Order: sequence, then C-alpha cells, then structure tokens
Amino acid sequence: MTHQLLPAAPMLTVKVVKLNGEVVLESLIPATQSVLELKEAIARHGNRWDLPSWQHLIDGHELSDTEILGELYSTEVTLTLLVTADPWDLLLSQKPYSKDLQTKEANSRFQGRSRVYFWNQTEVCQKGPLSRMWPEQGAELRQPNAVGAFEAMPMEQSWALIERLFESPEVNEDVVWRPEDLLYFLHEDLKTEIKEKSILKAAIIPQVIRILDLPDPKRDFGKVICAVSWLGEMLVPHLVAWLGVRPRPLCSNLRPKVELLRQLCPSARVRLAATRALSDGGKVSTARVEELANLRGALLRDLRVEKLVPPLRKELEKWREEVTLTLRSCGNAASDTPAVRYALQRALRR
Repeated sequence: MTHQLLPAAPMLTVKVVKLNGEVVLESLIPATQSVLELKEAIARHGNRWDLPSWQHLIDGHELSDTEILGELYSTEVTLTLLVTADPWDLLLSQKPYSKDLQTKEANSRFQGRSRVYFWNQTEVCQKGPLSRMWPEQGAELRQPNAVGAFEAMPMEQSWALIERLFESPEVNEDVVWRPEDLLYFLHEDLKTEIKEKSILKAAIIPQVIRILDLPDPKRDFGKVICAVSWLGEMLVPHLVAWLGVRPRPLCSNLRPKVELLRQLCPSARVRLAATRALSDGGKVSTARVEELANLRGALLRDLRVEKLVPPLRKELEKWREEVTLTLRSCGNAASDTPAVRYALQRALRR
C-alpha cells in the first residue's frame, strides 16, 4: 500500500505595518488563515494593547475578520494596522449620566461606551456608533489596555481623542458631569497607571487651561488643583504663561481660581506667578514689563528642554507669542511713560 503525499498548503507572505511605517509583523502564513487568525498572531507578537478586538487591518478598505487571506491575495501583501480606542475606556468605574436618568442607572458601574474612532494618517476618517469593542472584558482589564493604546498611537491622534472626550455631549451643562469632574476622575483612575513623561498626560494639559478659562464661579476648581499636582512639571510652564498673560487687574471670576493656585499648587514657580497676578492693580509699570520679559525668557528655556512632546512644544510657542503681544500692548498703554517705554525696548531685544 502506497501513501500519497498531500500537496503542501499554499503560503502567503504578509507584512503588517503601523501608520508610521514601523513593521509590526512580517511572516509566512498559510493562505487558508483568516483575518481574525492574523490579528491573533499580531496579539501574540505585539504589545498589551494589540488585542484582536482593538485591531483594524486596512488595505484600501477594512478587512472583515471572517475573510480568508488566500482568497484575497495570491503571494504577498502589506496591510496597515490601525489602533482603535474609545477614550471613555480610560476610566475605571465612573460614568456620566443625564439628569433625567434613574438613580439606579446613574449609580451603576461604568460599562463603557459604544464609540470608536478610526484613524487614517492625518485625521479621523469615520466616527460613529459601533458594538462594544471588547465586550468580554471588564473595566479593570479594559482600562490598562486603553492606556497602552493611547500611548502607542501617534501623538496627534491621542490629543484629538482627549479633546473629543472633553467636548463630548456627556460633558457639558446638561448632564451631571462637568469638565472638571472628568479631569478629576481621569486623575483618580490614571495616577498609578501612566508614567511621569506620558503622551496621555501631555494631551490633558490643554484641557486644564481650557477649564481654568471657563467663567462660571460656582465650578469646583478644587478638582482642578488635584489634577495640577498629578500632571506635575509638564504643566508648570503652561500654568505660569496662563497666569502671566491674564489681563490685570484680575476679574472677579478669575481671582478664586488664582488664589487656589497660590495656596495649593506644589510648584513654587506657579505660586509666585499667582501671587504677582493677584497683587497687580492693573497699572502698567516697569515691574509688569519685567515680569513679562522674564516669562518670555523662561518659556524660551522651556522650549529647549530635550524630549519635549511635539504638541506641547507648539503650545509653548503659542504662549510665547501671546506673551510678546501682551508686552507690546503694555507699550501702547504707557506710551507717555518714558521708563516703561525704555523697559519695553530692552525686553523685546532680549
């Protein structure tokens, strides 16, 4: 009795790359393998966020999990891997709820959101309701993977997602959560999860400044102070710049916030800037010009820090431009004061 050898299964060369061109996986696999099996191989080979349910493989269009690779390609193919993440998955147990929801629903543990954001190389190409990305996992497992996904994304994408999180319909005046609530819970849930120099932390910084600019004096800015301490030195130049360019004298809505920063902020640099802002009576003087000139120089030194996150660098450049404009406005307000004009000329030459 003779045994006939079965023909070898056809093989397919598959390369999977990230948006930035980094190769995630390059392997020879059976052509009978499904897209889902390829995603599982990526998960075994990659990082903690490379779960099949977080992956979208793109070749001009998104491949379905049930499709067989050998039916789509003959010899080799390069696929693009897109990371998906719902920013609400960064939270462990909190959940914003509308005022008309029942108390039972309002007090239930956070069950996630049904929004996922798809990214091409430059912008969001689709945003819409989908089924849960990861229904089999609880928040305790989902959140660390969400953090990993945000840290692995290109910076612009992480920043845009955090911005959308704060601008979402759940975070406004018609629901129980306000932006400072969201900021506080992000601080509570992420303070032990992310490292000191984090892309995710950097993405939250513009939202802190945005909340400080909100006019409502009844807001709980004590929650903002907790986040200020958590964000640490990354936030300090932005807070100092924000304090430095506020119109003087400070308006009544701003004074309580600045007083909190003066009393409770752990950064001596911020406390000093807050003290100056509170004591300034609004008269343009050489002291005010010197304050702005020193701030302009300090921001230039901050810009020279190595490994500064690129989006934060852009924010600091904007602050420095705003400080320069504020300096020039001092010259316009004190055109008849020689001492101020001379101090201004010296400051702008630095």
